Amino acid sequence: MPTEGPATAGRRLTAPFAAGATAGSVRVSDDTRSVVYRSDQATVGVTEVFRVPLTLAPDPVPPTTRINGPLAAGGDVSDFVLAPNAVVYLADEDTNDRRELYRVGLGGGVRASSAPRSRPAGR
Repeated sequence: MPTEGPATAGRRLTAPFAAGATAGSVRVSDDTRSVVYRSDQATVGVTEVFRVPLTLAPDPVPPTTRINGPLAAGGDVSDFVLAPNAVVYLADEDTNDRRELYRVGLGGGVRASSAPRSRPAGR
């Protein structure tokens, strides 16, 4: 007996991307409530990290949250990992071509940078 596909079809978790935009590096959070992924969905050619709830509601599209902060001109997010309740990502946010580590809560918010703070002269 031939089959015509799954009994239930998959449902989109994000809004449709613009022509030419892609997504990759998809990971599910430890609590299985969110999907975090890299994409150039906001600006084609500028890769950022996003989070979307792993639910099928509210219908038709759950809200997508950009995790990273504003990027330097020409900057992007090159990688990320999930930590408990947080995302750690590698990006050139502050200065193009200077990749640094950043940490932000899984829901977004204030980010922390790995960049050393400059010390006042004479200390």
